[in-house]
Amino acid sequence: MDVFGNFYLMRDICGINYEFDNLSSAEDGLWHVLQLSIQPEQQVDSGIFDICARDGNIIFMEWLTVKKINGCS
Repeated sequence: MDVFGNFYLMRDICGINYEFDNLSSAEDGLWHVLQLSIQPEQQVDSGIFDICARDGNIIFMEWLTVKKINGCS
C-alpha cells in the first residue's frame, strides 16, 4: 500500500508528526514535509516562494510552479 499516495493518510502523517505550518517548514528547510502537506492548486503563503528564492532552492520553486500552487508565481 502506497501511504504517501493516499490523500487522507498524508494529511494524518503530516498532522501527527509535524506541528509547524507550511511557512515555518519552509523557514526550516523541510521541503519534503511541504511536498507531503501541500496539495496541487492549494492556496499557500507567498512567503514560501520567497524563501525558496532567498535560499536558491530552484528545484522546490519548480515543484511549486508545476503543481500550480496558488500564491506562488
